[in-house]
Amino acid sequence: MKTRPELSCITSFFLIIILLSGCGKNRSGEPQPDTATSGSFELTADETLRPVIDSLVYGFNVQTPNAKVTVRYKNATEALDDLIQQRTRLVLIGRPLAPKERDLLAKEKIELIDADVAENAIGCIVSSKSKLESISMDSLRTLITNQSLPAGNANVMVRISSPYLSSTESVLDSIFGLDHYQSGLIRRYETSDSIISRVRADEHAIGFVNASWLKQLSNSGDTGIRVLRISGTSDRPIMMHPAYVLQGLYPLVSRICAYTSDVPNTLPRGFLAYAMSADGQRVFLNYDLLPKTQILKLVPPQ
Repeated sequence: MKTRPELSCITSFFLIIILLSGCGKNRSGEPQPDTATSGSFELTADETLRPVIDSLVYGFNVQTPNAKVTVRYKNATEALDDLIQQRTRLVLIGRPLAPKERDLLAKEKIELIDADVAENAIGCIVSSKSKLESISMDSLRTLITNQSLPAGNANVMVRISSPYLSSTESVLDSIFGLDHYQSGLIRRYETSDSIISRVRADEHAIGFVNASWLKQLSNSGDTGIRVLRISGTSDRPIMMHPAYVLQGLYPLVSRICAYTSDVPNTLPRGFLAYAMSADGQRVFLNYDLLPKTQILKLVPPQ
């Protein structure tokens, strides 16, 4: 008995539909686990890094069409808490774990994969109307610790702005050897763009923001903000530039760190691999952050 060709085609078509309808589910009806290049997950990232992380996520999604990564922005402390509470699978923040956070992880017997992704340069910004061109580390410490202002500066430096519980403030505390959050001259803001807006409108304000925000402003042609040169170990004020970060001359630097408890061949680990790859590291360099895994030859600006 011969099978009618059109019946055979119809039967084959429905078999394909049945097979496709089963894709993405296992026997229990649950979606199949993701892989390093497929599936979806929500990254939790440090708000202070938003411009560069947005670009990194976009690059990964374009390069990996079977994967979909979205991102939620929080401050570094909240992001780490989400990871510890298993509300997120991967975090990217602008600082390493604090000793208290490492102690908590050890107490809860939580093991994390951690990776240094890039060097986190922090810019000290003022309004373009400000008379300041540079500032010393000693003067910054005086302001941050709310001591008496140096003579001649009392009418210039009035406010330090940094978002509460942010990686920026933690980095400043570490750089200046402080063990608690400061008050007085400090005014805290929830987001980096609110700091930028405040500084732009106040010629007496000083703010701290990640280099990627400043690169974004530069790319947009914004001239309302200037980045101060900083004098630290040398008398010559140093501008914020990846070459000077690489040489260890620019003083306001931390690390961009990734933390996850996911095992290999999962999408968070695939995204982390992309961030550490040549393509991902180029994204950081494009935003004036220093890549961690690439050999670089950077020429300082004249």
